[in-house]
Amino acid sequence: MADDIGPILRKWHYSANDMNVRLIQGEDGRQKLQLRLDLGLLQMELDGRPDGRRPHHFESYYSYYLHKSRLAEKEEARSLNLTPFDCWLLQQEAIQLYHRYVALMRLGDFGRVLRDTKRNLKLFDFVSSHSSNETIIWSFEQYRPYVIMMNTRAAVSQCMEFQDYNKALEQIRKGRSRLRRFYRMHGEKAGDERVELELLQEWGLSDFLVHGGASSVAARGHAPAHSGWPVTLRHPRDGGRVQAQFPLTEQALGASGIARGEHIIDPRRRRPARTPLAVWVAASSATEADGWSTAFMVMSGTAVRSCIGEKQVTRALILGRDYSLTALP
Repeated sequence: MADDIGPILRKWHYSANDMNVRLIQGEDGRQKLQLRLDLGLLQMELDGRPDGRRPHHFESYYSYYLHKSRLAEKEEARSLNLTPFDCWLLQQEAIQLYHRYVALMRLGDFGRVLRDTKRNLKLFDFVSSHSSNETIIWSFEQYRPYVIMMNTRAAVSQCMEFQDYNKALEQIRKGRSRLRRFYRMHGEKAGDERVELELLQEWGLSDFLVHGGASSVAARGHAPAHSGWPVTLRHPRDGGRVQAQFPLTEQALGASGIARGEHIIDPRRRRPARTPLAVWVAASSATEADGWSTAFMVMSGTAVRSCIGEKQVTRALILGRDYSLTALP
């Protein structure tokens, strides 16, 4: 195997205006994460330590020192005191995780970003509890705002993937609260810049409408000069024909139908649902609205009515095959 990585770099052009990240298949059969740099590349494991090492047969130095801490408390009734060299090892490991979670964020692997950012935040707490050197403690703590921001971004992005917009906003509020608490405690050391807090504040919009494709919409607040967000519901087979105007606020709207094919299967009859033609459902979240709109396609009218006001469903519109529109409640 050639040691010269020049051929790899020539095939993978470096762009200074983007984060150059990719997944490759390693010789051991596992996926590897690669980050292209101007002078080369970094290759990292997706799980465990990014460099693949297992210090002292533990997953990481953090796991190793955590184990030592628990042993000291259990067997010697004392608290572990980290030396400067211990802290240096832990810091180098945290930097490896930083490179990985930034690259994973670019790839949209939000679950692993959450894992790595949570782990670094726990490490900061661990060093703060087991080191008596304030300078060393601050060398970790100074990065807490950035890690909180990345953790929050990953949590929000994951919620958006599942169209859970209310939970996404809650994650933004939690992130802002954690950053404010940090700046209250470390205001003098942290300085005047509040970049991470400002970014999360920009995300905390009070009025928005999010369109999740052809069948899902979520809204909060209202459009200018309206009490909500006016959503137009059109006939599924005749886009020029308006069925209803729906003022949407603090909820989501989901739609299901058979205009584009009989793809919804009635599990009781084991055959495609052929009526109604379409259903629109308003609910507290996009996930609920989307799920119930599909369920209502195969439920009886009595069963549908029993769900309105419960099951987080607030309203439903049902378009029959005769083009009649029934509004519930």
